[in-house]
Amino acid sequence: MRQLRIGLIALASLGLVACDDGDGGTDSGPPVGIDSGPPSGVDAGPPTGTDAGPPSTGTCGPVGGECMITPGAGAATACTADPMSGAARGCLLVGGGANPWMTQCAAVGVVPEGGDCDPTMVGQCGAGFECLGDPGSATCARLCCSNTDCAPGDRCVALSGAGPDGMEAGTCRTPVTCDPLNTTLDGSNGCPTGQACFTVGDSLDCFTPGTATVGQACMALNACVAGHGCYSFSTDMMFLCRELCDPMAMPTTCPAGMMCNALTGFTDLGACIMMPAM
Repeated sequence: MRQLRIGLIALASLGLVACDDGDGGTDSGPPVGIDSGPPSGVDAGPPTGTDAGPPSTGTCGPVGGECMITPGAGAATACTADPMSGAARGCLLVGGGANPWMTQCAAVGVVPEGGDCDPTMVGQCGAGFECLGDPGSATCARLCCSNTDCAPGDRCVALSGAGPDGMEAGTCRTPVTCDPLNTTLDGSNGCPTGQACFTVGDSLDCFTPGTATVGQACMALNACVAGHGCYSFSTDMMFLCRELCDPMAMPTTCPAGMMCNALTGFTDLGACIMMPAM
């Protein structure tokens, strides 16, 4: 599965803006966008009568494509019926990863939200849904433009590059209980094997980790290795991979010369940053 680039809609549409995280300065959160890389041909179509969720907040997604992602009830009207067969079509995202995101109108199916699907095939999911994941474990996920397109408590996590800044299309995800300080990928962190626990706004979610390490630039929440996160603080104004830590731990687990700066929305989770100059 392509790396999930998660600066996520969860941050853009969440309205996650710079907040004071304590002594270390302002944390602006992970960058917008998450690369969830469904392969070309992943579907999101609507069967008649399928619940596409709450009313849409508008449209979003890549410009210049065949259609625009329209969450909610509008998903069934985002594309016209197939001119030859008259069959319903839905607007879906194709591309991701090394390929640019695009939209296209394609056949829709009957698999509901959360149902199993094959990401290599088109025409399985209902209107307004996208088949995401690895073959054998992929499910139909709800497409969204903002958090209000998702069920209460869920977050709209943007797909990196799936639209202009602030208009990225994303998928709805339910926060999970996992341990972001656990760097093992064997499932003991509360995530599926092979995934790490990352912050998504003021909640947690599991994604395949990236390969960037401490101090390296990042453009997505999960661009970093397990036990790290992609954050920008007012002390340096750069999105960098930073080691996660427990701000209540004494002594600190951060390297010498660094302090554990609590992250907004968490009392037991922070990121290691340089101590301010005296």
